[in-house]
Amino acid sequence: MAREQNIKTIDLIKNILKTVKLLIIIDIHGICAEDMRYLRRELNKKNQHIKVFKNQLSKQAIKDTPLQILSENIKGQVALIWDSYNTPTSPQVLKMCKNNISRSNIVCGFHNGEKKDSAYIEYLSNLPDMRTLRINLLNIVITIHKKLLFNIKYQAITIINLLKIKSC
Repeated sequence: MAREQNIKTIDLIKNILKTVKLLIIIDIHGICAEDMRYLRRELNKKNQHIKVFKNQLSKQAIKDTPLQILSENIKGQVALIWDSYNTPTSPQVLKMCKNNISRSNIVCGFHNGEKKDSAYIEYLSNLPDMRTLRINLLNIVITIHKKLLFNIKYQAITIINLLKIKSC
């Protein structure tokens, strides 16, 4: 029965990893259960996923995949956080929760087909969300239009004044 359960778990991990765009491995040694529930709750609010698997099953699941380079980092008490939409939401939630969960350490990550270190994951946490990016882009477009309309108006008034002067 245990072997069948392990095979099911390996298949589950493989299915998860087929669609993963961002995978983060965090060290959860010393984190109490309440802090883990808090982290899981915050990630679930943002449609992100966290799960603790047995290390050997995780290593078996990533064997012969591009994620195999992470197998050396799957040791001790670790949890996998993954995102299928390629957004910086998971790192942002980890950054937000860092104040409440003092012992969570980012081990490494996997993003866009490459292994990334913890500094890169922290860099992702500083990226603004899509809503903020859209607002900033709209502000740039509006500012450009305002300047363009001002220049057109200014140039039109200048041309009219020049024509008045020449007609006199």
